[in-house]
Amino acid sequence: MTFEDEDKFPRVTKTLLFELETRFPNQCPRPDDTEREIWMAVGRRQVVDLLKEKFDEQNKTVLTAE
Repeated sequence: MTFEDEDKFPRVTKTLLFELETRFPNQCPRPDDTEREIWMAVGRRQVVDLLKEKFDEQNKTVLTAE
């Protein structure tokens, strides 16, 4: 992905983030999780974190003195 593609990132909604946070919470692995399960959970969480970051960028307001 190039820098130009960043401007075309789809809109991220609060509803989507809420659903993903519910389904894939940021939590510590359980003792009985396999290494594969842990890495899969990390990958899912990275996607949620990326979308949260994009949401924040899309909803940032710039305050200027006028």
